[in-house]
Amino acid sequence: MKDRWYLIAGAVLSLLVTGCATETKEFKTLKDEVRLQQKQITDLKTRQEAQQTKLEILDNGFRLLGDKVDENLRTIDDFESAGEMPTISSPVVVSPVKAAPMETPPPVSLPSRPEMPAEPIVVQPKLNAADLYRSALASFTREDYQRAILEFEEFVGNYPDHDLADNAQYWIGECYYAQKNFELAVVEFDKVGKHFRAGNKAPAALLKKGLALKEAGRDQEALAALKQVVSSYPASNEASIAEQKLSQWR
Repeated sequence: MKDRWYLIAGAVLSLLVTGCATETKEFKTLKDEVRLQQKQITDLKTRQEAQQTKLEILDNGFRLLGDKVDENLRTIDDFESAGEMPTISSPVVVSPVKAAPMETPPPVSLPSRPEMPAEPIVVQPKLNAADLYRSALASFTREDYQRAILEFEEFVGNYPDHDLADNAQYWIGECYYAQKNFELAVVEFDKVGKHFRAGNKAPAALLKKGLALKEAGRDQEALAALKQVVSSYPASNEASIAEQKLSQWR
């Protein structure tokens, strides 16, 4: 009888040990799968962030090209409305005139005085609106953001009623955004909506203000700005981008 009980106890113990071993193996496999899935999620997030960076760079490129086209079209309009086109004047050729020979006077001795080095006089020409705007865009393109900020600020200060004044103000914000100075970028993008509400840069400035707020850690304000883009400019490309961002952030 005792032997029978020993056999039963041994069988039960063997089943328990086998079950524990099976559970341990399954648990390890499950943990490995979770680790793999977590790595895949991290890789996807990294790719998504890299793709978003590329899209933002491409978007800036399109905006730069659009601004250059706008500036060139306005220059053409200015010439046409004035009824003239820029021309290059032909050089004037003057025939040499033979002078009558003159008697050479005797040399006069004068006291010599030391030569003074001439100091160069540097005159900084004032650029017109088109040249100043073109120069500022060129500075931004070569990533000389500090110079671009100064030039765009000069443009806004000198030509506040120009058709490209809102564009110039927008690019000041983009300069700070590119430098990762997101708080100042928010301030400069906000000026577009305050001072140039009717300009064509208002939707883009509001969108970038929202993105800058997000980068600055001001999430609730960022959500509010993007919702405003969708409600105020529903048919714009910026509204589509804002909706995508809102779906990602929720």
